[in-house]
Amino acid sequence: MMSGGDLDGDVYFVTWDKELLSYVKPESIKEPADYSKSELIKEKPDSEDLADYFVFYLHRDVLGTVSNLWLMLCDKYGQDGPCNPKCISLSHMCSVAVDFAKHGECVAAKNYTKMKQEIAAYPDFLERATGKSSPSTFASQGVLGHLYRDIKTEKALLQFIDNEWQNSISLRYELDQNILDLIGTELENKVQMHKYLVRCYEKIVKPMSLYFKKIMMYFQLANEGELFACDLKFRLCHLLDQDDKMVYLGDPGSKIEDAISNLNTMKRQITEKFQGILNELIHEGTASGDANCKLNVSVALYLATYFDVNKSGIEYQQKFCEEKNFNDFL
Repeated sequence: MMSGGDLDGDVYFVTWDKELLSYVKPESIKEPADYSKSELIKEKPDSEDLADYFVFYLHRDVLGTVSNLWLMLCDKYGQDGPCNPKCISLSHMCSVAVDFAKHGECVAAKNYTKMKQEIAAYPDFLERATGKSSPSTFASQGVLGHLYRDIKTEKALLQFIDNEWQNSISLRYELDQNILDLIGTELENKVQMHKYLVRCYEKIVKPMSLYFKKIMMYFQLANEGELFACDLKFRLCHLLDQDDKMVYLGDPGSKIEDAISNLNTMKRQITEKFQGILNELIHEGTASGDANCKLNVSVALYLATYFDVNKSGIEYQQKFCEEKNFNDFL
C-alpha cells in the first residue's frame, strides 16, 4: 500500500489533474521510505504485564511530539525541509511511534532532544499558547503560514452558523408530510394525534430544549448540530466588529478528554430522562384505550418540535384551524 498504509482509515490523495501534475518535476520525485514493520509482541501478557505496559505506554507515547517537531523543522528549513536529513529521521520515528501500542517498540527521547532544542519559537499556524515557560510564536513564511493567515474564515463561518440555524429548528425547516401521514390521512387520525401535542410540548420539547441550551452555553457551542458532533476543539467567541455575532476560533488543546466525557454524560442523562417521560405518555395513552398510541405520540412529538410559522406550518395550521386540540397547542 502507498506510504506503508492500509485501509483502516488512512487518507490518500490521487489526482489526474494535468495542470496540477505539470508542477511535479521528475527530479522532485523521491524514493519511497522504508516502512518495514517492527516485530509484534508474541508473548501472552498477564494482568501484571498489562498494568506495567500501560504505564510504559503513557511515558513513551511521543507520536504527537515527534509529528509536531517534524512539522516545525520542515517549516524552518523551507521548501526542501521534508528532504532535510533531520526531517527524514523524524519521519522514520513517526513510522515507529504510530504503531507503538501494537509492537511495543518506542522512540527514545534522546533521539530527538537535540532537534527539539532548535525550536526557539512556534510557527503561527500551530496556534500554540505561549507563556513564560514556553516559546513565543512567529509568522511562518512557509506555505502553511501563508495559508493560515491569508484564508479568512470568519465570514464563511458566520454564514454557516446563520444557515444552520435557519435550517435546523427554525423558519426554513419544512414539515415532512411523509412523517405526518404515518398515522394515516383521515381527519379522525389527526384529531387523535393532536390530543398529545400539548403534553409532548410541555413535558418534552420545551424542557428538553432548555436543558440542551444550558449545555450549549456551558460548553460554548453554537447550535444543536455541534452539540451532538463537536469534539470540543473549537470554542465560540464574540466578534464585536461584526454586529456582535458569534464565530468559531480554534482552541486546540484547551479542552480535555474529561470535558468530552462530561458532555456525553450530560447528553445521555437528558436523553434517558425524557425517554422515560415519553414512555410514560405512551403508557398513559395505551391505558386510556388508544391502540395506536406509540405512533400517535411519536408523530405528535415530531410536530410539536418542528412546527413553526413557515410555509408548511401555515398550511398545516390552515388545514386544522377548526380542530380544538391543535388550537390548544397553538
